[in-house]
Amino acid sequence: MSDSTDLLGPVEFLVVEFPGGAVSGEGFAKLVSLVDAGHILVLDLEFVAKSAAGEVTVVDASTLGVVDGVHLGDFAGASSHLIDGDDVADAGAMIAPGSLAAVLVYEVLTVLPLIAAWQKSGASVVATGAIEFEDLDAAITAAETKD
Repeated sequence: MSDSTDLLGPVEFLVVEFPGGAVSGEGFAKLVSLVDAGHILVLDLEFVAKSAAGEVTVVDASTLGVVDGVHLGDFAGASSHLIDGDDVADAGAMIAPGSLAAVLVYEVLTVLPLIAAWQKSGASVVATGAIEFEDLDAAITAAETKD
């Protein structure tokens, strides 16, 4: 049986679009606070830009400067290389021309004590995953119409 240092929490991702490339530092300050509190671990963070002509490129975080008091350059190098060229292209396809996106891959650490407790009693995690927003919204809407 593995100890808690061998555990891996659910790994999820977010793609956040900043229309017109107008990055807000408030969300990145919250990201830092979630990491500092031990709630999540950033595995990868890439910035993706889409030009007016539709060209998709990776943007080095160190070139983004300070936004709302947050040094976005501090995120440079936050990469485990989980985000590849296909992921960059997919993120670029999701955003409007002239926009910038943050592509974040993170581990959810808050459930590690729960997983450890179950494993201690002989159970094992056999799957993890995220529910797409559209699926969740459809399920909630369907449940509300039944009531």
